Amino acid sequence: MVVMEQLNLSKAIRSHIERLFADHGAVADARIEETLLIADGFYCGRRYSYGQLQAIWLAKQDELEFCKADGTVEKTVLAEIIEPHRRAA
Repeated sequence: MVVMEQLNLSKAIRSHIERLFADHGAVADARIEETLLIADGFYCGRRYSYGQLQAIWLAKQDELEFCKADGTVEKTVLAEIIEPHRRAA
């Protein structure tokens, strides 16, 4: 059950990032790089990037950080991303 929840969370976050990047200039079907973040041998999150756009999701935090091309950072609470997907399910 936990693995399925993690998979659904990862999919919801990736979908959100794809829309966010598209809103900031990424072309349709852009290849967004996804990197697992490991610290001291333990999984701690993911980094998504496309050109100068970058988003970082740290698993233990309740936020997704989006870094725009101009260097400004927006933070999104994960519940704002997850709740619409839960209601749709």
